[in-house]
Amino acid sequence: TAECAEITRKAGGEKALGHMVANPALEGFTLPKVLWLKNHEPEHFKRTETVLLPKDYVRFRLTGEKLTEVTDAAGTLAYDVVHRRWSKELLKKTGMKESFFPEVRESFEPCGGLTPQAGKELGLLPGTPIVGGGADNPCGAVGCGVLEPGDVLVSVGTSGVVFAPMKSPQADKELRLHTFCHAVPGTWYAMGVMLSAGYALRWYRDSLGESEKKAALKAKRDPYDLLAEEAKGVAPGCEGLVFCLILWVNVRRTGMPRFGRLLWGPPPATEGLISPGRFSRGSLTVCWIRFAFFGSARPLSAGWWQPAVGPRVPSGSK
Repeated sequence: TAECAEITRKAGGEKALGHMVANPALEGFTLPKVLWLKNHEPEHFKRTETVLLPKDYVRFRLTGEKLTEVTDAAGTLAYDVVHRRWSKELLKKTGMKESFFPEVRESFEPCGGLTPQAGKELGLLPGTPIVGGGADNPCGAVGCGVLEPGDVLVSVGTSGVVFAPMKSPQADKELRLHTFCHAVPGTWYAMGVMLSAGYALRWYRDSLGESEKKAALKAKRDPYDLLAEEAKGVAPGCEGLVFCLILWVNVRRTGMPRFGRLLWGPPPATEGLISPGRFSRGSLTVCWIRFAFFGSARPLSAGWWQPAVGPRVPSGSK
């Protein structure tokens, strides 16, 4: 977007931006959205006092405290991930006041207590402490025990994630992966994400899998099971069929061109061999495995990170 380009330019280029916040400017981060507000709705921007992420706004309503914590702050593009503080340098270059962004605490730290009004409405004692909390993937990693360098978490749901903790922040030089603060104090993580992992398969089921949905309803089965059975009969590679569907903007650099539409590309010699199984296997493998897993795991294994244990998978998507 124009705002991402503006941030990169004002930072002095992508390399300089990486030194400031350890990440490239992408649309999913908070700072480009705030800059968009400044550029397109200046009257609302002038009224802005504090920028809070959704969970932090909920906590503000519960406690009256305007605070955030390191894992979500790291995903704003306004945060100096290495030193765990707001990036004064980048905020100055982009014309943002540091006061827009709240005080940052560690995920485990108390961030206020329930107000009497909130306690009354919830049936809880006033003053009940509310801690910082965290972003979805760091909290999932904590729940799975993925806390130390050498561990790796692979989560495949609506989106798909490869997550590897680090004891020191080491940003990917090519910014193919994100470097963020972990919910564990003194720990960071590298992460690659594809937002349309399981969601890509759901799109295929709902858009092109009507016959499987009807058959599954009649047989009282899950349509995803029928799609998987169709895919089993097709060899890896789908006989040349390529499914390249970017449903949502990625939150990491893929190195891929931006496609504006769905591309199905069977070679001319096999145009007569298109079958539901080929489409099913293509949906299951190409979009997620080839682009996200290979695009995330390869940079990790080629750099500082080596797995000490096998992947831990906290969630699944049919």
